[in-house]
Amino acid sequence: MNTDLVTLAGVSKHYGGLRAIDGLDLQLHEGECVALAGHNGAGKSTLIKLILGLIRPTHGRVALFGHDAHGAAAARLRGKIGYLPETVALHPSMTGAETLAFYARLKRQPLSGNARLLEKVGIAGAAHRRVGGYSKGMRQRLALAQALLGQPRVLLFDEPTTGLDPASRLMFYDIVHELRADGATILLSTHALSELAGHADRILVMKAGKKIADGAMSALRRSTGLP
Repeated sequence: MNTDLVTLAGVSKHYGGLRAIDGLDLQLHEGECVALAGHNGAGKSTLIKLILGLIRPTHGRVALFGHDAHGAAAARLRGKIGYLPETVALHPSMTGAETLAFYARLKRQPLSGNARLLEKVGIAGAAHRRVGGYSKGMRQRLALAQALLGQPRVLLFDEPTTGLDPASRLMFYDIVHELRADGATILLSTHALSELAGHADRILVMKAGKKIADGAMSALRRSTGLP
């Protein structure tokens, strides 16, 4: 039986009269990839911030690895979470190697594995070039490398294939498959549902802060009648 690495129970997040998340129950299991879909304003970013512990729920409970997301135990475990934001802000004057070393120190991780990570994401040859000269796809690959620091058990990817060419997208999903095989949990927010076939175990669809669908892509196709 798979372990739930992330659990949301009756979670709501209110901003005044706005219910960004409204009574959400969700379990993210060990070794699965869940795609998070929904229009802008559906609550996707708020959900990711709740899991990261950046904001507290108005109601309900968010648990990481069985511990309250805002308790002392979860704070110690937060280093086991990797996050790739939609908008990647990297210092243009630093090289790729310097950038990854900076994030490794922030995460209190040894630098010895950085060269392997840069090789894994396909930019080892540009490790000593300044990030300001990187293409958008190369910056995205470098940001992916920082998300993988420390072999995280939970990975949160926000539009991770933005700016990637087809070969780079294949590389990304190869890494996703490898992470799943190692037992990591992946939550992947995306608008590109068409590219997820064979990669996501479940599709979570949100609308106005509520979960309106949660299941395998094949089941959602049958229930909606969509191709």
